Amino acid sequence: MPPRPPLLTIIGNESRLRILLALAKHLDESLTVYKISKFSGLERKVIKAHLRKLIDAELIQAKSYGPIFLYSLNNESTPIQRLMELFKDTRLLSEAPMPLLSYGSRPWKRPRLIGSSTMPAAFPETGQFA
Repeated sequence: MPPRPPLLTIIGNESRLRILLALAKHLDESLTVYKISKFSGLERKVIKAHLRKLIDAELIQAKSYGPIFLYSLNNESTPIQRLMELFKDTRLLSEAPMPLLSYGSRPWKRPRLIGSSTMPAAFPETGQFA
């Protein structure tokens, strides 16, 4: 089996494709890793691992503002132009999956059990606390 071309190897990974789709849906702005994770449904550490490969392949650009990096698609890249045409033709941009994780909501809290060390137990007969 012949080796795959480098570009197909890069975009053949689902996580990298989700990152590209998140950036493509927000062409008018640059995104931080947090926003990419919010729009793609991937964890930030997964995104950081794949961003370097996308930058090395010149598919995305990174701009540094002190400790903050902003990422955007490299619109001057021919592969990106072809990918954008493919995304539009197949309606991937309009039907991109919603994030799997919701970072904006509060985490689910486990209810406390009566009789735990932080809450006294009630006696069922009298309703009095111990």
